[in-house]
Amino acid sequence: MDLYLLPCGNCNFPDLLRNSELLLARNDWCLPDIYKNSKTITVSGKDYRVCPDAVAKNSNFFASMFSSFREKNSEIIPIDVPCPEVFNQILPFLHSGLLDYRMVTLKNCCKLIRIADYLDAQILLDHLKVIVAVNHKLIECSGDFSSLNLPFNFIQETIIENDQYFESSKAKAEFLFLWSRDFRESQTDLEMVASLVKKQINAVGAEMNYLFFKNLKDLNPELFACLDCLNLLGMWESQEEGVKRKAFTNDADIEYSRQRRFRIGW
Repeated sequence: MDLYLLPCGNCNFPDLLRNSELLLARNDWCLPDIYKNSKTITVSGKDYRVCPDAVAKNSNFFASMFSSFREKNSEIIPIDVPCPEVFNQILPFLHSGLLDYRMVTLKNCCKLIRIADYLDAQILLDHLKVIVAVNHKLIECSGDFSSLNLPFNFIQETIIENDQYFESSKAKAEFLFLWSRDFRESQTDLEMVASLVKKQINAVGAEMNYLFFKNLKDLNPELFACLDCLNLLGMWESQEEGVKRKAFTNDADIEYSRQRRFRIGW
């Protein structure tokens, strides 16, 4: 059974899931009659009736579309969005500006982040940042967390603005390593990701140990090398009898780390 993710934790509602009205609200939403002005948005071949004035208030993407783009004069407007399968699930929010506790689940959370970021729906994004921070252990176990390329800025702001929801700097470092495992974003390179992660690594301090570094390398070998964790290992290596750097790397990794260090400026 899917879990509802809330700013205060998570829960499931078996009784509500059996309620057909709830399923209608989440999956088959349609534009209420109170909205007199409407246009048709086509997403992945599916048509949705939307009120331009309403959605423009809660999405900068639609605000621009219906004020300055040529699409504002069209009755049928095709758009491409990431994770189009959840587009219908955010339409109630886009029209009302209200956050429904039923909107975010463990299955759709990462997809909602992608589409909310694309549509520049800031209120929803701020809500999702808190949900991700509070429920980060659950979300980290989701395949979507590392495979959907959650935006760099979203992750960065989640870490900075919701620090209190992470148990430690170690937890934040592991969160970032997991997120960046398959990360690819045209405007963000690995060195920017490494810069963000390095701040958390430096804050770990006494929590550093063999298992911590081994876990980081297992999570993301490429980022591990880019961070030059070999230098960080030197901070505690002499105190760990029998633990050598070869446990983490090989000669090729050492040379890669040395070259990356000069480029990043560490």
